[in-house]
Amino acid sequence: MSRVVIGPGPHAAPFPRPGQRLRKVLDDRLGERWLVDLQMLRGLESYADDAGFRDRWRAVKPANKARLADYVRAKTGIDLEPDRLFDIQVKRIHEYKRQDLNVLHIITLYHRLKQNPGLEIPPRAFILAAKPHPVIHGQADHQVDQLRR
Repeated sequence: MSRVVIGPGPHAAPFPRPGQRLRKVLDDRLGERWLVDLQMLRGLESYADDAGFRDRWRAVKPANKARLADYVRAKTGIDLEPDRLFDIQVKRIHEYKRQDLNVLHIITLYHRLKQNPGLEIPPRAFILAAKPHPVIHGQADHQVDQLRR
């Protein structure tokens, strides 16, 4: 388990919005108006048998995962294999404890694998990022301390 802090700063290039590739595929078929009229997405049904559209649609996710893996490698030195399942949680830390539950899930999977090394589960990369809520700033330090133990 690695803890890497990537903070914003003048040296940080903005990370491209992940939806740009998918938006381009949708815009090419539906125009840009679908962004304000989501009912237009039903128009995609007419492309269900269009092999070219399906190929473009399916190419979006692997391209975005490869781009994310490149970004993580450049920022942290950690190599992610894009063919793995990416389990990503990026949000503010707050009192709902979803971050804690996610970490408990990771620990549970780890213990299952330790107890049964032959257990077949999809390879995963867990990516957790959080910014402490201003009101609960101390909780972030508490969660990091819990992970270290």
